Amino acid sequence: MNIAFLETASGSGSMWSSIIMMALIIVVFWFFIIRPQRKKDKETAKMRSELQVGDEITVRGPYGNHFPVETELKGKNLLFIAGGIGLAPLRSVINYVLDNRENYGTVDILYGSRSADDLVQLKEIQEVWMKAEGVNVYLTIDREQEGWDGHVGFVPTYLKEIGFDTDKVALVCGPPIMIKFVLAGLQEMGFTKEQVYTTLELRMKCGVGKCGRCNIGSKYVCKDGPVFRFDEIDELPNEY
Repeated sequence: MNIAFLETASGSGSMWSSIIMMALIIVVFWFFIIRPQRKKDKETAKMRSELQVGDEITVRGPYGNHFPVETELKGKNLLFIAGGIGLAPLRSVINYVLDNRENYGTVDILYGSRSADDLVQLKEIQEVWMKAEGVNVYLTIDREQEGWDGHVGFVPTYLKEIGFDTDKVALVCGPPIMIKFVLAGLQEMGFTKEQVYTTLELRMKCGVGKCGRCNIGSKYVCKDGPVFRFDEIDELPNEY
């Protein structure tokens, strides 16, 4: 009887210890992470609501490196692969290449999103990119949608359906899961990791290498990146 009572008391004590520990963790998160962030968000919203025409604002950045358009990419055939808002980091590179068309080979752009409504800068894509000489644009959406007569399917699947030649350098940006399967697809098609670039800017925090929250091993995404070649990523710890 006494042994059973002690075991029950011990089990109960262990349960209460777990509850107290969990409560302490919640309190710490609230006071040191959630509450300060909410306060910062309120201050930011207040600042934006009070902005007036003529007010001066300061913009930081850009930080880190960039896609090597003046070095490794110059004179090459380029394959841009983007998903969702992942087109944004690639858009400036695409426009730079189009503005300096004589310095680059063929340009292929594969871009997909959840729906036609989520395709970023669709008007520019249709009226500028699709009409540019030596540029091929492939659009796809994840699911069938009324009014959409283009391709339907995920970007990694469409990539293998198209079957691009491997005489290109690929620049990839999008959701991490998309990037993972795109890389696998490119390797199946015969691309090497030295031919593929991506950006890890999703991990960037302060942008100046001070907070230490964007590090992957010894690399700081905001200073050593955010653009990495895939063979360089292979040398990093699997923390991204």
